[in-house]
Amino acid sequence: MTLVSINAYNCTLDILYAPENTQNDIYPIDVENSWLGFSHNMESIPTKSFTYKKPTVGVWKVKICGPIVENKRDVRVLVMNESPYLVKTHLTSYSTHTSTEFGIVATMKNKLTGDTLSSTEQEDPFVADLDIITPNGEQFIVSMHDDGRNNDAKPNDGTFGGKFFASQQGTYTAEVVIKGSHQGVPFVRSTQHMIAVVDKDIELSSEHTLLMDPNDADEDMIIINLKAENLYNKKLVGNKYKAHAQVWGTNLNSTEMVPVAWIAGMTVAESTGVDDSHINLPLKLNKRWIEKAAATFPLQLRNAYVQDVSTSTPITTLDIGHIQHGSLTLKASTTNDEESLHYGKRPLTFMSSSSSSNTHKILLVHGYCSAVNSFDKTLISQTPSSLRIH
Repeated sequence: MTLVSINAYNCTLDILYAPENTQNDIYPIDVENSWLGFSHNMESIPTKSFTYKKPTVGVWKVKICGPIVENKRDVRVLVMNESPYLVKTHLTSYSTHTSTEFGIVATMKNKLTGDTLSSTEQEDPFVADLDIITPNGEQFIVSMHDDGRNNDAKPNDGTFGGKFFASQQGTYTAEVVIKGSHQGVPFVRSTQHMIAVVDKDIELSSEHTLLMDPNDADEDMIIINLKAENLYNKKLVGNKYKAHAQVWGTNLNSTEMVPVAWIAGMTVAESTGVDDSHINLPLKLNKRWIEKAAATFPLQLRNAYVQDVSTSTPITTLDIGHIQHGSLTLKASTTNDEESLHYGKRPLTFMSSSSSSNTHKILLVHGYCSAVNSFDKTLISQTPSSLRIH
């Protein structure tokens, strides 16, 4: 049992009630102070864990005591055991948008056999709730049902469903709590989801365009403009999105469509040059991938996704879209640069004018989870040949 709180190290845990035949297992075999987070010193939350060896099956009642600091008395209690019975939950949709209804389904499982525990097979039916905390801190509870009408599969099949309406963007906390008894032993199981809800302000169109990259002197790079409708006539030009899609082309020897490449990246919304009802989301493709696939125009987009930058929540998706190439024709590539196929063209300002140039600079970047700058500053003044990176 783990206590998660800013005051966890000063908390105590006492057993007030234990099942019959309980002996020495009311005393923990280990008590450990630790922390939850990326680093002990940065943005971490103290934790205190109590470990019990083979506690007696049944209902336990505990009392947690600790100091109140800055009027804060919140404690999160995490309880884990070796019971084979667990609850599995998932969202009904990961396109979580404002002004839409979505929910969570939950199923009690025996992890040893894989069997579903159906509420109708028990002496007392299971009770399942969905506890919601909105981005502005409001709380409400949604009852979950196994009736085939709440995103659950069929009535009385052991899968519970609950639905709620997202009225604002931000992060929702959704906790599933299932209570019941199995083979005469009562249980409580819970899971928690952090749900990022975003505004759906664009919708991918079915028709897209392409042009040769005017900044590529080798004429290898193609810009594919993913066209999207501006749903609410907002000012979207300049907004950043994540986008990725499959590119398919027409086989040179038939009309069959063949896979060419997968394109992805950060993209900045641009004007279509017509009006504000649509925007273009440009992604680049090296045309040599089309040559390698023995393909040509026309091209297709498949399984296209545009996502929110901060949360990666899908904003809009498209199964199949057509790419209009106009009068543009594919010319044979005059370069054989393998690096640009995989990483894109280097900006001209970073290309070395001479292979013997000794003016290169070394950029030191510490790891994402590093708590401090781990590089020795005294090495920076030394020559690159004597610099070692560990």
